Parts: sequence; structure tokens; C-alpha cells
Amino acid sequence: MSQHISKDTLLVVSDTMISCGTGVSKGYGPVVRELEMLAPLFHRIIWIGCKAEAVDSIMIEISAPNIEIVLLPSLRREKLNILSVLMSYPIILFQLLKYLPKAKFVHTRCPSHPAMLAVIISLFDKRRLYWHKYAGSWIAEKLPFTYSLQRKLLRGAASANRKVTENGKWNESNPNIIPFENPCMYKEEIEEARSMGICKDYTGGFTLLFVGNLDNNKGILPLLDALSIAPSGFKKLIIIGSGPLEEQVKLKCKGISNIEIEIKGQLSKSSLQELYKAAHFLIVPSASEGFPKVIAEAALWYCIPVATSVSCIPQYIHDGQNGFLMADNKVGTIAATLNRITENKNLKQIADETFKMCPLFTYEYFKKRIMTEVFILND
Repeated sequence: MSQHISKDTLLVVSDTMISCGTGVSKGYGPVVRELEMLAPLFHRIIWIGCKAEAVDSIMIEISAPNIEIVLLPSLRREKLNILSVLMSYPIILFQLLKYLPKAKFVHTRCPSHPAMLAVIISLFDKRRLYWHKYAGSWIAEKLPFTYSLQRKLLRGAASANRKVTENGKWNESNPNIIPFENPCMYKEEIEEARSMGICKDYTGGFTLLFVGNLDNNKGILPLLDALSIAPSGFKKLIIIGSGPLEEQVKLKCKGISNIEIEIKGQLSKSSLQELYKAAHFLIVPSASEGFPKVIAEAALWYCIPVATSVSCIPQYIHDGQNGFLMADNKVGTIAATLNRITENKNLKQIADETFKMCPLFTYEYFKKRIMTEVFILND
């Protein structure tokens, strides 16, 4: 099948931030790595993304020579409102109609405004093969309107020429809706991590990581309240991320004296990996999720996940076996879970089981599934 694919063009539609300044194009690291893994399969990849307002540490160079960038106006500015988003729709539509005729394959990254228009177009387009990727929760009842609308559209869009991938297995009767893991590591990294992780000590003085946006959904504030009454087994919390609650988080941290807290802001993948290597636990106290990629990233370095039991997380994490689950992200629930952890005598075995999920999240496995389950050609 790869012989057929290599002759064709893939159009990618997303709101991913891309910078094209000074002759070097950079984009959000996880998306760039996915597309560069797929780049050898196609003659040409046209990537429609959004102009970045600034370059930050999580953006990396787009090095594949057959990836061409088409920039839309930024849709993530702080002062962006509904009117300015709607005004961007004619621009998005123009670019879609301009580049769709050049592609045989289309990949959309939902939920996003550019992807939503491409999904609607796909309902009437029988000439191309579409892969719609939905990163949000597939089952959550409370979602932003555009998230919910796109999920509804995708459920109705799935067909032989429109494959939809989502997080988790939900007994969908439509075979064109496919459970799919998001890649975040290479096979070679697994062997490197194995030799380092087996030496990690879980006898006390634990370091806890929080990696995510500093907003209400991610649960950073109840986590800090819970840590103020946390058991002495936890020595340090490291916070990686930024967001609207950043100043409030800094202020609250000043009032917590029983555990050392470091706020790192946004970090590159390599810097984050160094923290995974040293930490014992990753805590994900979210109110809702798809499947947070940070769980797999941390698992690679034997960093045990502690997460709320939402969406498909319980399909991968089994309480007390390869991680710890919380019924919700209330302060009391988080504190009780932290107490459970310090009393557990099998943390080393749990870390070993955590590591075993890693092969599902390699870029190599991702590429194989795209070739055999998503872009399937009829000879």
C-alpha cells in the first residue's frame, strides 16, 4: 500500500501554531513529530496552520523537505472574541478550497475552527480520503459548544472514505470510528529508558510533577490545597505549564510550607524528560480529558501516573496496578490518594507495570496503524 501512498499529497488542516520567520519554520513539537514520521509516505504534505504570535520552547523546527506551510491568522490570541473568529472563517474556507484539489488525502486535527470547516466539506466530498482526529473527550457531556458540535459532526461523518480516530474504546458500532493512541516516543527511547528507570528509588522523599495548563479544568488549585495537608513522604512538587491561573497559583504556593514547590513554566521536551527521569509521580487532577499524552511520556521514565478517573484514562491506568486513580479532583479525594500512595509498599512493581504501556505510544506503531487502518486504498 505504501507504494500507492508515496505518489500522493496529504493536506493537513489544524489550528497548530507555526512560525516561519528567519527562513526556519517551527511548529508545536508533538504535531511536527507526527507529521515528520508520516512525511516519507507522501510525495507532498501541505500543512494549513495558524501564524504563531511568538516562538516558545515547545516549538521545534519542521525539517522534512516535503512539508509545505500555509499560514492562517492566529486563532489563539488572548483578546480573540467570537466576532474575530467568525471573521476568519472566509479566509479559512478560501485556503481550504484552494488546496483541497491538490490533495488525495486530508488529515484534520479537531477540535479546531479550521478542522470544523474541513469536516463539513468532507461530508460532501467523495473524491478524497479523510482522516479526522478528535483530541477531546469522546464521552463528556459538558463541552464547549464548538467541541460538542465537531464531535457530533464526526460521528455522522465516519464512512469508508472518512475515518475518525478518537481517544479510548467506547463500543462504537461504526467501524470507521477507530480508537487511537497519540504517539510521544520512539522505539529506541524505550530501551534507553528501561536501563535508567529500573534504578529509580521509591522508598521515600517523593517528587511529584504537574504538567499542563494552569486553568480550572486541569485541577491545579485543588491539587495545591490538597498538598498543603499532604503526608510528609512528598518532598517536592514541580509545576510545568502556564495559563490564566498562573498568578493565583504563584500566590497560593507562597502559603504552602510543608512541601517544596517549583514553578517552571513551559519547557522543551528534552527539559521535561529530565524532570520525568528524576520524579516519582505525575499527577493529572483534571475535571475532563481525552487521554493526556503526558501520562505516556511520564510512563517511559517509570514516573507513576496519579489521575482522575475520567474519559478513557481507566482503560489504560488500573488503580494500584500501574498507577493510581481518583474518583474526582476534589481536595479531599486528592489528599486521600496521596496518603494511599505513601502507604503503598509496591511502588517499584507499579512503576514496572506503568512502563509496559509504552509500546502503544511509539511513533513507529502510530505510522503502522495509519498505513493499515486509516489510509487504506482499494486497488
